[in-house]
Amino acid sequence: MSKKVLIRLTLALCLTAVLLAMPLMTACGQPEPTPTPTTPTPTAEPTAEPKPVELPDRIAYTQSGKGKGTPLLSYIAEMVTKYTPMSAALETVTSPAQALKLIIAGESQGAMYAVPSPITALTNEEKDQIRALYCGGGVRSATLYAVHTKPDAGIKTLADLKGKDFYAEKPSITFFAPTVDAFLGANGVTRADLNWIQYDSGSDAFRDLKEGRVDALFYVAGSGSTEMGESTGMFVVPFDDAAIKAVEALGYGLQGMEWPAGTFGNDTDTIVLGSPNVHWSSTAMSEDVAYAIVKAVYDNLKELQDSQVAGTGFTKENALLQWDFAYHAGAVKYFKEAGMWTKEMDAKQDALLKKYK
Repeated sequence: MSKKVLIRLTLALCLTAVLLAMPLMTACGQPEPTPTPTTPTPTAEPTAEPKPVELPDRIAYTQSGKGKGTPLLSYIAEMVTKYTPMSAALETVTSPAQALKLIIAGESQGAMYAVPSPITALTNEEKDQIRALYCGGGVRSATLYAVHTKPDAGIKTLADLKGKDFYAEKPSITFFAPTVDAFLGANGVTRADLNWIQYDSGSDAFRDLKEGRVDALFYVAGSGSTEMGESTGMFVVPFDDAAIKAVEALGYGLQGMEWPAGTFGNDTDTIVLGSPNVHWSSTAMSEDVAYAIVKAVYDNLKELQDSQVAGTGFTKENALLQWDFAYHAGAVKYFKEAGMWTKEMDAKQDALLKKYK
């Protein structure tokens, strides 16, 4: 082999060795790769256990008098017993004030009265603890207050009471006298313009009216009205707008309401004073109990309506008629779920929660 060929062969071998070694040299000269950071998998928060519903075995309702509230609340107690785990019973007490104070104390879970009862029977501190669950409206389920007279008494307007013998005040119902003063004053009449008479018994007052010993009577529409309409005949004096506004301004929870023809002895559709009957509760009642009671009633409204005439005015449309007291949080929860509570009601509720503080 010639010397030139040997040199070429040696150079080729060296070049090949260098080429083979370059990848290894390059790899050795590079820094270690930075590891890709990994995001730790978040630990799932434990799901909060739903708050257990706490309902007592028994609840009591308290009611006084023989008005429509007593049979209504008695049947509602049956519905609560039927549709909830609670057993409800109605207990008789002597007055609205006693029934409402037992509610505030947590010893009773309900009473059924028109709005003036808690307004006149309780202090502001006690009113702050009263809550409404729901209302009944309409002539059969609200309480109507009207001026009754005979058709031939010559009294067709409130102004016509001037110069008449008027049973205007029942001292045991404290809001009667200021209410009468208000609607008379709105029509230019004062106590001095008529013979203002106090009376104690509604049934005796109706008898005196029918027998002509007085010309007019301010009292609740009911059985006395019906009996008068069926015997001597009766005229119900209509309330004008001025009279209604004057009474509403007193703050007793009274409002203008229609007394329709054909009910309680009345012959003509007539605007009088009225107040929805309310199922009252208090802040002493838990949200769970309030929710369960309202749900039992409003999920089964047809049953309450069919149970008695006074139940017919308990409808979804009438459930939230009164706005003198705040509604219980448990009732609000139900009405929101049922789509019956509006944003406007939120503002009213907020104002009422501060009203008696």
